[in-house]
Amino acid sequence: MQNPKGRIMMHRLHNMLRTILTMAVVAAVTLVGVASSFALDKVTLKDGTVLQGEITREMDDGTLFFTIVIGELRQPRVIMSSDIASIERDASIEERQRPNRERRVEIPDGATRVAFITLEEMVGPFFNTNALKESVRILDDLPENERPQIIVLWIDSGGGALIELTRIAPYIQNELKPKYRVVAWLKTAISAAAMTAWVCEEIYMMPGAAIGSNTAYMSGPGGTQAMEGEALEQLLIWMERVSEWGRKHPYVMRAMQVYMDLSADIDEQG
Repeated sequence: MQNPKGRIMMHRLHNMLRTILTMAVVAAVTLVGVASSFALDKVTLKDGTVLQGEITREMDDGTLFFTIVIGELRQPRVIMSSDIASIERDASIEERQRPNRERRVEIPDGATRVAFITLEEMVGPFFNTNALKESVRILDDLPENERPQIIVLWIDSGGGALIELTRIAPYIQNELKPKYRVVAWLKTAISAAAMTAWVCEEIYMMPGAAIGSNTAYMSGPGGTQAMEGEALEQLLIWMERVSEWGRKHPYVMRAMQVYMDLSADIDEQG
């Protein structure tokens, strides 16, 4: 197949970071440029998980914008107050006494503001439209000069409920994309998680990341098997629409569902 209409942008992480770092990036959900002078904060979740890093913003309802710090690596995350068991703040007294409890940085004129939203675990119970809407609501409520221009959906999921795809894909297409540039950044995106990422025109892969296949499975008396028959045809029709939204050739998705020959020519520029 010559020059597919919508190629997945399979750039490695260092290419993405180089692009981001050429801009004056300020994350609107979690400030990626954490000042090195801050000591680490510690957040213990109710499931026993302990996170160390930097609380970059705290909302009135207790929601935290948190940057996990592991050596030189930083991973942004939004933590709901209902998930928090305890917080140990190691920032300076001066920082703690700020009236609004926010640590702010000056946003240079013309800076590109980027927000990261984490979508992980099983599609349906955890990775779902309501959770995404809640994160986006927080972004929408930010002052205009702090609101992001780019939303990065960081995805790490082995898939889950297909029915959720019929809600989350239209939401991304009809609600998010008209307001923000939406980018998918994948660690693992399998089955329904891959199908969710498919609606994004821009898909970036972390080193060692996996996407696909966009294959649906059904459980029955004989165990779990690939979807077939009328249910498969309905899914193929739906994913053709999602492919169109994501500006990708529908054959790429179809080849993950049914056996067919498919090839692509990729030049030296990728």
